[in-house]
Amino acid sequence: MLDLLFFTSSRIKMQNARHICRSLDINIKNFNEVTSFANYEEPRILNREEILETSFKNALNQLKRAGLQKRPFILEDTSVNIHSLSRKEEREFPGVDVKYWMKEARFEDLDLELMMMGNDRSATVRSDLLLYLPEVSESPLHFVGKTDGKVVDSPSEFETNIVYPWLDNKTFNKWFQPQGEKSALGMLPIEKADVHDFRKKAFSEMFKVLEHYNLLKPKQYDFSAIKSSETWLDKINCHIVYGLSCAGKTTIATYLINEFDFVHVEASDFMHVIYREHHGIESQIPIGKFAKEILKSNPHMVAERVLKYIEKNGLENVVITGFRLLEEVEYIERSLPSVYEVKRVLLTANRTIRLDRKNLRKRSNESISDENLQDRDERELEMGISQLAQKQTTKLRLANEGTLYQFYDDYVNRLNLKNSPKQVRKKNSDFNVLTLKELIIMALYVARGDAEKSEFLSTTEITSLINNNKLKKPKFVTNVGRFFKMHSNELFEIEFRKKTRRYRLSNTGVGFAKLILRKFEFIN
Repeated sequence: MLDLLFFTSSRIKMQNARHICRSLDINIKNFNEVTSFANYEEPRILNREEILETSFKNALNQLKRAGLQKRPFILEDTSVNIHSLSRKEEREFPGVDVKYWMKEARFEDLDLELMMMGNDRSATVRSDLLLYLPEVSESPLHFVGKTDGKVVDSPSEFETNIVYPWLDNKTFNKWFQPQGEKSALGMLPIEKADVHDFRKKAFSEMFKVLEHYNLLKPKQYDFSAIKSSETWLDKINCHIVYGLSCAGKTTIATYLINEFDFVHVEASDFMHVIYREHHGIESQIPIGKFAKEILKSNPHMVAERVLKYIEKNGLENVVITGFRLLEEVEYIERSLPSVYEVKRVLLTANRTIRLDRKNLRKRSNESISDENLQDRDERELEMGISQLAQKQTTKLRLANEGTLYQFYDDYVNRLNLKNSPKQVRKKNSDFNVLTLKELIIMALYVARGDAEKSEFLSTTEITSLINNNKLKKPKFVTNVGRFFKMHSNELFEIEFRKKTRRYRLSNTGVGFAKLILRKFEFIN
């Protein structure tokens, strides 16, 4: 896999780049995701060559300051040439200053000016992409992508695409009509937008160079090192458990963690990460609406991240909850190596029982009505649960309508887990051997209450909990804050309250805490 840093302050550019590279074995990360240093300083200069040169030097300096001078990186600059205005200004206009120009531009003014100049509405959007490959050259490699079109005849009212946020109603994409199309770039379906994507054209030129240096491969997951002879297990269990809300998915996952050394992976935790990557944590876009739309366009997106997580933690029994689509389940089944024994499990319970459970675990005092739960059921069934239930090929269908002990016994018997051994592991009790990541997770684990009723904690509160363990080198709140800045991943849920980010463990994070506890134990 090629690890590529992207110097950009734009979340939208990051998502555009990841979309372009989605089928390739390229791991694109923002510079801020791997270091506490600030992104490079973006100069406001009207000359393209000068802005690219200055931006590259600033980025390279930041790379060296972070001790990452051997890491490849990219940076990108977008510019617009409205041809008639460029002739008038005797320079490319608005050119590389388009981001700032758009903040003040009004379509009525632009339209009137174009009409007065003969109504030549032709325009070109250009992407300049710089690639730094230190093993190849100390100078950046430069790639250009261009898309021709025109300024639309009249503006349209539309919402930014919630799945592909670069197709938006704020940048020049709302006024730019690519050649051969009848509407603005921001309004096009993704299949057409990809054809006219100026950044994609620049990236495509970069891919040719990466292929030349044998640095580009199709996306793949490396399970080649996993063989049954290398693990204490004859077979590695993978249970994919699904069902409607409050059917018992998290309950049985917790039981499998505690009794049979399973790792719990909650698919919705990965969806929350994808949502934050697209829209940030303060967005008002409902995550349910976003999830429904993004899974329509890319049904494997969450499953791919789940697979990568399993690969990273390898050689462990795993229980996956939270999948909504048949395509997600089938993707895991065909992608895991044969050492994994994959079983689908459908959990059911009548709505009255599920409603009681939902209200019992709800944090607020306001109860959920049967109508609320029915709406959620219908949404989940529409997304794909109904298809999953109908395609129940393994015939493992468990009703969870009795006591917990009945539920556990039924599951163990139906899944043939009764004789499954737990591995005996040597444990350490010295907090000083734990990494900062492990200390944070253990602090949140100890502070965790009753699942959804758990409190979100500030970095100051988390730091205090960590230092209660009498570390030889106490941690500082800046260390913890820096960690979350770089690692707001599937292990954590994030709440934004009173301009402060607060954190707690996700279900996947609790599963990871259990992994730590296999090698660590608390001693009073």
